[in-house]
Amino acid sequence: MKNKKILALVLVIAVMLMGAAYAQWTQSISVKTSVTSGNFSINLMPAHSLSSNSNIIKTTLDVSNENANQTLNLKAKNVYPGGYMEYRFQIINTGSVDAKQCKDELVMKLNGTDVQGLEEMKQMLSTLGYTLEFPKGHSFANIDQIKVNEVAWVYLKLTMNDDVTAGYNKQLELEITPKFVQSTK
Repeated sequence: MKNKKILALVLVIAVMLMGAAYAQWTQSISVKTSVTSGNFSINLMPAHSLSSNSNIIKTTLDVSNENANQTLNLKAKNVYPGGYMEYRFQIINTGSVDAKQCKDELVMKLNGTDVQGLEEMKQMLSTLGYTLEFPKGHSFANIDQIKVNEVAWVYLKLTMNDDVTAGYNKQLELEITPKFVQSTK
């Protein structure tokens, strides 16, 4: 009987030691994290200084919002050979993260017709007798990244060529929808 008590005591001690050994091998790690997301916000703002070389030419520039994108709407009426219109607008990063332009996704329309890229826009305008310029290099093509609270300027100058004669288009409507995404730089 004495042997049974000793054996039982040894078994109890062995089980306790196994539990203690297992507890030594097991660790727990507690990790606390927090995630903060930024605010992405790009605003297109027409400048107040629209100009033309005549008070006959009527120009408008406004911004419309559709599907979380902003579209610049440029209109010109009573355009004549040699007449030009200048449009200026700002692209402002009012968010808390840097933005970059998706140049391949610049959506444009000329008089309601979809246009694929600035070069095609220039070609289509040329067939209508217009020249499109970006004075001082202020073009969509030159905008890569806009840092937080920075402003990028775009200047457009549309000129009806002097050699345009009968049958020219006196009215012009141009829509431009640039796309921006969060910059990963």
